[in-house]
Amino acid sequence: MSNSFASALENARWIWADCPPEVNQYAEFRCLFDAAAGKAQIYISADWDFLLTVNGQEVGRGQFPDYPEAKTVSCLEVETLVSGKNVIAVTAYAPGENFSAKMKGTPGILVSLVQDGKVLCRTAPETWKARLHPVFQSGKMELISPEIGFTACYDARRLEDICDPAYDDRNWRHAVDSPRKCSLAMRPLEPLKAGMLLPSSHIAGGTFYRDSSSRQSFADYVHEDHYESNLAEPNGQWSVWDLGVESVGFAVLHVTAGKDGAVIDFSWGENVEKNRVRTRIGNRHFTMRIFCGKGRHQIEVPFVRLGCRYVQVNISGKDASNAVVHYAGLRDFSLSLPPASSFIADIPGSGKLREVGLRTLQCCMHFHYEDCPWREQSLYGYDSRNQMLYGYYAWGNYPFVRASLNLLGKGYIPSLGEINLCAPNQFGEPVPSAAVIPCFTRAWVAALREYVLYSGDMTLVEEFAPMLEAMFQRFLEDYDATMGLFRLSEEKGVWHFFEWTKGLCKFDDISQQNSGWHILHNLYTLEALQAGCWIFRQLGKQDQASRWEMIVRCLAERIHEVFYDSEKQEYVISVKDGVALQKYYHQSQLLPIVLGVAPAEIHSLLRQKVLDHLPTDILTFSPLPYFINSMFASTSPREQSAKALQWLNSTFMEMIRQGATTFWETPDGAQAFGNAGSLCHGWSSVHVGFYGKYVLGISPVAPGFSQFIFRPYIPDGCRFASGEIPTPHGSIKVAWEIASNGKLHATTLEAPPQCTLLKA
Repeated sequence: MSNSFASALENARWIWADCPPEVNQYAEFRCLFDAAAGKAQIYISADWDFLLTVNGQEVGRGQFPDYPEAKTVSCLEVETLVSGKNVIAVTAYAPGENFSAKMKGTPGILVSLVQDGKVLCRTAPETWKARLHPVFQSGKMELISPEIGFTACYDARRLEDICDPAYDDRNWRHAVDSPRKCSLAMRPLEPLKAGMLLPSSHIAGGTFYRDSSSRQSFADYVHEDHYESNLAEPNGQWSVWDLGVESVGFAVLHVTAGKDGAVIDFSWGENVEKNRVRTRIGNRHFTMRIFCGKGRHQIEVPFVRLGCRYVQVNISGKDASNAVVHYAGLRDFSLSLPPASSFIADIPGSGKLREVGLRTLQCCMHFHYEDCPWREQSLYGYDSRNQMLYGYYAWGNYPFVRASLNLLGKGYIPSLGEINLCAPNQFGEPVPSAAVIPCFTRAWVAALREYVLYSGDMTLVEEFAPMLEAMFQRFLEDYDATMGLFRLSEEKGVWHFFEWTKGLCKFDDISQQNSGWHILHNLYTLEALQAGCWIFRQLGKQDQASRWEMIVRCLAERIHEVFYDSEKQEYVISVKDGVALQKYYHQSQLLPIVLGVAPAEIHSLLRQKVLDHLPTDILTFSPLPYFINSMFASTSPREQSAKALQWLNSTFMEMIRQGATTFWETPDGAQAFGNAGSLCHGWSSVHVGFYGKYVLGISPVAPGFSQFIFRPYIPDGCRFASGEIPTPHGSIKVAWEIASNGKLHATTLEAPPQCTLLKA
């Protein structure tokens, strides 16, 4: 913690509004202070979120997601101070419950404003006024989803100009102390900034009839409104707006109401059915409610971040038919990224595939990686590893990767030897039914190794090395020395999910019952142990690495001996009492190739088995890194690589053909998971990584690309490719072409001096 940071917050106190505790609480804070005209810095931390203004101008929003015992602080630059009286105002939000993307915590804000090294304003009950925010409805209401949390109800009629120094706040109470025990550190990433209004086009609309019966949620009203023209006299109007592409931001509505009391239901979604947005899907509700008075309004609802392409506005109440919607859409809230590294190749569709992949990745990156922006917005160990692997070849983006890996690692549960399913999150007792997924923990360990390999940064693994040792020791409690394999844990809260395939994803599937020895559990454990050994060696912990390498060697041998069916020439999924479960899965063949379990002489057989099964057995998108690493290895026969690329390209080009602007969670699109399939999922951006690693042919083999290889895969018919690969030291520039003699000729291969090419 820097001296300026420490001194600024030294005497600041955590405060909250003087009100009874409840879930889903919005509070408003105000402080009047004297300053000289000019600039200043504001340090702020909130539990859980904030929007801060000075003299009516937004200065910043968005608390970095963190753990209650280790809060992060944002430093914001203020340029709107005036000579004399100034007003700092904070709107803060506290969910009051744990969700996958939010933590309950203890409601509070901590603020200090510094000008020319002098603290002019800091949070203290004596000088700050606070109240429950009158515009937002606090308290229990329907969830957008169990992962995201509550929707919002926003009454624009109750807005007040509290930023006017002359505003009378005598009816406000003083804030109260909200103490907690926590450390403070600067946030690891720069704050995101709210951007421009996104283009939005009106594409459909009409009238509806809403009956007087009550509904359980705002989404239910929209879902059950009567849109047929012949049912009754209409008492509402609806309109649908298209943002043109999958987008992320905050709801914005410009509307003119003829009378006071208009009820506006604002819904969002990734697709439309019958020209309308799907508002209620299972236990998910994609609608917020807005009230407004007579006249023209420009309404923006903060805190509830939306991921969507379409919005729908249903207006009911007084004189609804005469209301005019001028704009319905989003204010952009995207991570600021540098231009993606260049890439061009003589491959049909490659430009579009990479463009859509890049947009998919960006829509799934805000404060940390997210699986999807629409339905969950959650950081998972498995999903994020894919996003990291693909993103390394677009932006490098090492600080962002580090922040996500750190959040996940801080969610370690010693009693289970696993990290939490999502981060930041902490599960107390009793442990929920799906607190952890073991293969996600193991993917996180593998991602640590890859982070060092691509970034060269050793500091994160130095911090987590003791935890890795403890984690591996906990793994050993489920190790059977006689079998030489790891058992599936029977601890409460452990979900043995592997992928969204029948038999590998549900509690009542084979993986969660007493199913004997499971190959995927052992393969993912092997990968984590391999990664840990590599990390220990990089840290100079040779004895530690050697000890675990003995287990790695034995485990790899036993996986092959126990699970390989020489008659069928494939790996079985599980074995119980010496009897194999004869059920084919792609992952069971791909991971043994990539992890060195399968002898080299059967690699081609296993690849062919996967390719032969592709037409009938869907390969989900989560294990795609293993697919490309096995199918495009230098030892893979060209005909197998060509068939794999044909499947890969056709699968994702089909989404584009259907109008996708981001890649879907599964090939089934919106129809997946009971019509809850995500149409923007970070783990599906495989082409971004594939083009860099295989078509340009650049891979690091030592930390930070200090050593790298150049080994391009040349797709059939491709005559040239060129581009750049980000490294911590600058870009590696690559260009190759196929000469007249049919041989590969590298016309450009330039690397920073810190990066050494290893000769083949």
